[in-house]
Amino acid sequence: MLDLNKKYSTTEIENLKDFITVAYVIIDEIYHVVAPNTC
Repeated sequence: MLDLNKKYSTTEIENLKDFITVAYVIIDEIYHVVAPNTC
């Protein structure tokens, strides 16, 4: 599937904004892999 260990490093999340940003990026990456390419 995805090799998350190479793409994302584990860092300390300091606040809620950082957490939301990291979660969005990971979900977006997974979505682009799973969703059919419509372009």
